[in-house]
Amino acid sequence: MDRVRELETQAEDKRAAMRGILAEASKGKRALTQDERDRAGQLTDELRGLDAPLKLEHDALEWDRGGARAIDRPGAGMGAEWGDDESPALALPPVPARTKNTISAMAGGMSGSTEDRRAHFAAVVRAALGGNPFDSALIIPKAASGSDSVGSEGGFSVRPDVAAGIFSRAAESSVFFRIGTRVETMTSDTKRVIALDDDDESSDGEAGLAAAWTGENTTATAQVMKVRQVVLQAKKLLVVAATSNELGEDSDGYLIELEAALGRSIGKKFDRACISGTGAGQPLGLLSSPSTISVAKTVNGDAGLVNTFTWNHAVGMWGRLAPGSHESAWWLMHPTVLPQALTMKVEVRNVAGSENVGGFQPLGAFTAGGPTGYQLMGRPVVITSRCKSLTTTGDVILLDPSQYCIGLRRQITIDRSPHALFTSDQLAIRGKLRGDGISLWETPRTLVEGATTVGPAVILATR
Repeated sequence: MDRVRELETQAEDKRAAMRGILAEASKGKRALTQDERDRAGQLTDELRGLDAPLKLEHDALEWDRGGARAIDRPGAGMGAEWGDDESPALALPPVPARTKNTISAMAGGMSGSTEDRRAHFAAVVRAALGGNPFDSALIIPKAASGSDSVGSEGGFSVRPDVAAGIFSRAAESSVFFRIGTRVETMTSDTKRVIALDDDDESSDGEAGLAAAWTGENTTATAQVMKVRQVVLQAKKLLVVAATSNELGEDSDGYLIELEAALGRSIGKKFDRACISGTGAGQPLGLLSSPSTISVAKTVNGDAGLVNTFTWNHAVGMWGRLAPGSHESAWWLMHPTVLPQALTMKVEVRNVAGSENVGGFQPLGAFTAGGPTGYQLMGRPVVITSRCKSLTTTGDVILLDPSQYCIGLRRQITIDRSPHALFTSDQLAIRGKLRGDGISLWETPRTLVEGATTVGPAVILATR
């Protein structure tokens, strides 16, 4: 009884740990991380490993309660006939302690072909009787000339060795959910965010409020603060997968990896819409937002040659970012921009300007460092395939993520249904996100001198 309690306690601890992992991901409104998936898979394997010893312990208790169950004694040899009804009865011996771990390790092997199950059952019986579980004496080949290379001649009884888990290449996680973008929870399909109408500060005003120097006993004119609405309208992002029920039942970790892949697929599509979305049935992306500033390819005297991203380009973009956004800005770059960024420098030309005579890397140029491994102008750089490729508008983006708003009606949800594809005995798995994205700025802001405009996002024109 003590052993049963010990095993059941271990099993409950592992279930609690599994629930904790799922609850943590649900609380953060995110998919499971790779470490969490690995830990969940490990806990699942350990739980299955406890099934066999728990069953044996429960059976042993039943034998103790009802007396030893009798089994017929076998004949002298492996090939001999079983004894008749008058043969002395043998009580099944207790499971030796040294074999319990072996039986646990073999738990969960009852799926697969008939031959696989036959071999697995025979091994468990041998282990329970204290023998070598890998003794092939009880595995009867289907033909005298058995071969593990021919399935019908015994090969089916040879269990393939499958690595734990399913290989997944390194994949970037959602960009906009990890760089500090403002996220609003939506309780209906529409949400309105109140924002200041502060596009013009040419008179040092702020949302229609302008301070003025006044003399003693002078009456000030009352002013009204201007506000506007930013409307978030939930759009649906959907992906559906199907798998046979047999595969879902027999392949450890397959469904976990499938659901994680669905989540990553949704994250990629949502990120791309936040950059390039048209606003029609999808978020309004930065490239289509009227508040995004576009810097010319010839900025600061740069020649704007094809396939370039230079120090002059970076300086031009940095100068058009709205004051107050520099300390929270992020750079987004396509991988094809990296060779240009890594060789960024200031070229020194001769007096005539006809040839280069030197160069240097200026302070603040693209370099290693920061939370992502790269930084430019002291701000982190995210290398992401969601951007456009080199020379295309959107290959480099400078963004203050706090000024872009994501509305979530529901975070990413993964649902399973055995009914949708019932007639084909398939399991349907659906990933869904309902949300929207839009810049909190309606237009660029005009600065005090009345000529320069700045914005919360800056892009570089096509070169």
